[in-house]
Amino acid sequence: MKGFSIIHYQGIEIVYLNYQHLSSTELFQTMEQARSLILKENKIRPVLINLIGVYGTPDFMNKAKELGKETAHLTSKSAVVGLNDLKKILLNAYNRFTSENMKAFDTEELAKEWLIKV
Repeated sequence: MKGFSIIHYQGIEIVYLNYQHLSSTELFQTMEQARSLILKENKIRPVLINLIGVYGTPDFMNKAKELGKETAHLTSKSAVVGLNDLKKILLNAYNRFTSENMKAFDTEELAKEWLIKV
């Protein structure tokens, strides 16, 4: 499902941000929806982000940084799928800016397995 959702994987709740092939408007709507619910629920969870087909525009990156800052205290781990080499460079820049350590994976299944490990 595209957009924002809470998924369950092996009994663990994971925040799932599926930005796959969303329009610019849909991206920002999804980010705002996620921010609102994450802060409202005030619950620490791992996060899985799907960026397949997403272009890392400056506006998107700025909004992602803002969202990351606001919700970092509620994120136990972050995994990203859908990154090519350029997007991996952008992820490294994001990690430096936010002091986060998101990990890139080739598949959602591998990402979920890593997210649920203690």
